[in-house]
Amino acid sequence: MNEDEIHECLTALDGRSAQGEYEAIARLEASGIDVPELLLRRYRTSRRWSDRALCLRLCTRYAKSDEPAFRLGMLALDDRSKIVRQKACLLLAATQRKEAVEHLAKLLSDPGCREHAASAIRALEQAAPD
Repeated sequence: MNEDEIHECLTALDGRSAQGEYEAIARLEASGIDVPELLLRRYRTSRRWSDRALCLRLCTRYAKSDEPAFRLGMLALDDRSKIVRQKACLLLAATQRKEAVEHLAKLLSDPGCREHAASAIRALEQAAPD
């Protein structure tokens, strides 16, 4: 897959069409591209909170098995957008990696994310042992 085709797939990941997103992700996966790593790079360059939140949502399906998905969740805990931080809590809960608990605990004092962080911490504490 060349850069233009990758850009075309990334353009389809705009939150407007679930079917379009599914097809774009399938094309990227079929070409052997590390989708979570690509979403992590996209997150780092996105200026709009909605684009960053979309990266987290799309990466959740890789959360349990992919290191870049975990890194994305950890990075997004410090995002300036409350919605992005909330999605980071969800992504980290899905990773089932208990090492995220101490980082999630920092959001317990954030009124906009307190409930999400607490839920993620509970989910991680109840997850099967590593």
